[in-house]
Amino acid sequence: MISWYNIKLKLSNLVYRNILYRLGFGRPNKRSDWEAGYKEGYWDHLESELEDERYKVITSLAKAAKASPAICDVGCGKGILYQHLRQNIAAMNYLGLDISENAVIEARKRFPGTIFRQLDFDQEELDQKFDIIIFNESIEYFVRPLEKLNQCTAKNLLPDGIFIISMYKGHDGIWNTITPHFKILKEIDIQNEKGQRWKIKLMQPK
Repeated sequence: MISWYNIKLKLSNLVYRNILYRLGFGRPNKRSDWEAGYKEGYWDHLESELEDERYKVITSLAKAAKASPAICDVGCGKGILYQHLRQNIAAMNYLGLDISENAVIEARKRFPGTIFRQLDFDQEELDQKFDIIIFNESIEYFVRPLEKLNQCTAKNLLPDGIFIISMYKGHDGIWNTITPHFKILKEIDIQNEKGQRWKIKLMQPK
């Protein structure tokens, strides 16, 4: 049975892929849609082994980039990426942000003592600075991805700080908009056994 959430998501995808992504815009969802998605288990597939390689690449980039980093994980969900980070980075100061309270509550249950915070980062500001800001499958959900990255550069990124951005295939419009404004330190393409593809970039403000 197809849920109303799935129908709305499919319609949103059609509009986005045919118009908005070509212009460099993101595809924001309402907070209520994110809450429904996590409640109905729509995002449970992110914990599949098919997604593991993406998390491993992001983790390796973060580990190699900074020693004892302060990390902000934007769109942390239930803490899947955090689990990989903590297993591979001995010392870090971590903050996970997500628009969904349902996701944040689950992340706190899984990882007591770790800071996960509900925040609509597209509409609200954060008064903290980090060595590494990670947008793992999340920058495409901001209204204007380039503006958000510029805002993070000015307010949230420490000197010599970096961005790690991962997006699923089909977001060339966003990449074409943001890439000219940053130094690309590393770029990795991933394809899993199911043929799903991601592009991950390690970026620094020029």
